[in-house]
Amino acid sequence: MTVGNRLKEWRIENKLKTTEIKEKTGISTGGFSDYENDKKLIGSKTLITLAESYDIDINYILTGVRKYSHTFEELFSLQ
Repeated sequence: MTVGNRLKEWRIENKLKTTEIKEKTGISTGGFSDYENDKKLIGSKTLITLAESYDIDINYILTGVRKYSHTFEELFSLQ
């Protein structure tokens, strides 16, 4: 899976439209679409803008490795 695939996955999981991302971050809809389709590499400033505006796991977007591999239920289940 590519960085663009993970960005798109994140956007869809959070039920966001590129127009909503533009309104909140200033990232153009066309630019974000280019990132999602791997036409452009997303830069560090843009990733920081997303992180400041949304709860986004930059490590996952870049590497595919999540910070936490367990779900909330797994971590806090009563046994």
